[in-house]
Amino acid sequence: MAGSTSIVELAAQLGWVARAEPYRADETLPGGAEPDPLGYGSLMFRAPLWKASDPPPPSEFNPAWPPTEHLTPLDQGSQALCVAHAACASVEGRIERMGGIPARLAPRQLHFCIIGNSGSNGASVAQLHGALKARGAPIDHGDDSAIRLISDCALIGQPGRAVKVAGLHMLDSPMAMKAAIAMRGPIVGYMDQYPDFWNHYVDGIYRPTVSWPASAPPPTHAVSVIGYSDHQGFWVCRNSRGTAWGQFGYFLIAYDVCRIGLGLSAYELILQ
Repeated sequence: MAGSTSIVELAAQLGWVARAEPYRADETLPGGAEPDPLGYGSLMFRAPLWKASDPPPPSEFNPAWPPTEHLTPLDQGSQALCVAHAACASVEGRIERMGGIPARLAPRQLHFCIIGNSGSNGASVAQLHGALKARGAPIDHGDDSAIRLISDCALIGQPGRAVKVAGLHMLDSPMAMKAAIAMRGPIVGYMDQYPDFWNHYVDGIYRPTVSWPASAPPPTHAVSVIGYSDHQGFWVCRNSRGTAWGQFGYFLIAYDVCRIGLGLSAYELILQ
């Protein structure tokens, strides 16, 4: 796979803006860009989101394989926590991409204590958006794994420090997904979930090997999408089944399967 390219180099390739200090409120932005803080840590970025008239993103953006993110994938267990896990993983990855050292976030606190869902009900995009804007992505202080029910939230009190999130931006095409990943970091993507994905994926590029009744689509699953390759036709994703699953918790999935980027939603989390 291709070697890594710096954010600043990618910005230059795309004609976007990347620099080490934020723009002043009274400063004229180049190219009509709107003030939009998308960085965290040592770099601050101000750039418009990708438009169809923009130059295409790089044809490949892959971390080392298996990926070498600072924080390893967590395990959601048997509960329906994939949306919170994918959101927290994407925030952690974005912080690292921007040059910071990410704190471990608390997806169980996000799901049970901030969104207020049970373990059997996955969070909706609207719930995720409202919770992150209001409270941010909570930082784990060592007690997140103990939360299994909403009632467990009383044991830890109110969630403490959090990474501020300005909101979610819908990515309406594979091109927009790639531009967001290459320029700003991991995104939340949804995919159809076939039984062989959980039970049989070990390595390689995933394609479902089982059929599904045509009367209804399969259930969906949220993951953190961290890279892609046009040359080989796959997305690089971080799952939420711990490091014993797949390739140390990560997987590759073909562009043309499971409706990932093709019929199902994808979102980027805008860090504040």
